[in-house]
Amino acid sequence: MEFCPACKAYMKRDVASGDAAVHVVFVCQICGNKKEGVDSDTLWFGGSSEEGAERSEIIIERASHDLAGKHVSFDCECGRKYATLVRIGKSAITRYVCKCGVIRDATFTIIGHN
Repeated sequence: MEFCPACKAYMKRDVASGDAAVHVVFVCQICGNKKEGVDSDTLWFGGSSEEGAERSEIIIERASHDLAGKHVSFDCECGRKYATLVRIGKSAITRYVCKCGVIRDATFTIIGHN
């Protein structure tokens, strides 16, 4: 949880992209001030199941661009030699995401595409 250094209001977490990387940014809902997040801010906890589903989709969609993400050695059909590991929810459901958009489950079976 972050608070605005200018007006001391709560700052809402958001994701932004730039230079081919996705990162967390905090935005003040009062004055619009922005503050860059750190690597550990990519972890999200809590919220409703609807919010969780939306966040999960965003995390999976952008995982392969996350420079702080854990990379796992894997040969994808696209030629990339690794995938980004993502764990979602309280049960830590495992997904592997490649930059080409392929999403795999814990057994490396293809379950979708971005």
